[in-house]
Amino acid sequence: MTKNMAYTTVNNIIVALHNGSAPTEEEWANYIKAVKRLDLTKIRAVAFTDGGAPDSKQRKELNEILNSRPSPGVVVSSSTVVRSVVTALTWFNPLVKAFAPDRTAEAWEYLKLTQFEIDAIRTQVRAISLHFSPPLRCVAL
Repeated sequence: MTKNMAYTTVNNIIVALHNGSAPTEEEWANYIKAVKRLDLTKIRAVAFTDGGAPDSKQRKELNEILNSRPSPGVVVSSSTVVRSVVTALTWFNPLVKAFAPDRTAEAWEYLKLTQFEIDAIRTQVRAISLHFSPPLRCVAL
């Protein structure tokens, strides 16, 4: 079965990978369970996407869990459309920024990640991205 979304956690950072499609309901439900296990006052998020993103219902569910609390996050995508949408979403969460894959190091700096966290994210993202077919274009670690 082809994945639309996969995720992992490193410390209090949730890392999501998306192909070009929205997450399935099952994928999103599992992601939400993982988010709920984190300290929501300290959560940071990283998303790598080839264009896929949660739909409006899924975004609403996440926003309700976060209690409309802004949280630092980055979206890494080669899609200029995705990066433009993220810029528009800063009205709801001013702490989210978009980066092109060749600017991933800047994304790490923005989130103030430690070298341990960066290395752990890279390792896990490389492993998870093997489960996507075709390979994700947004992952350039």
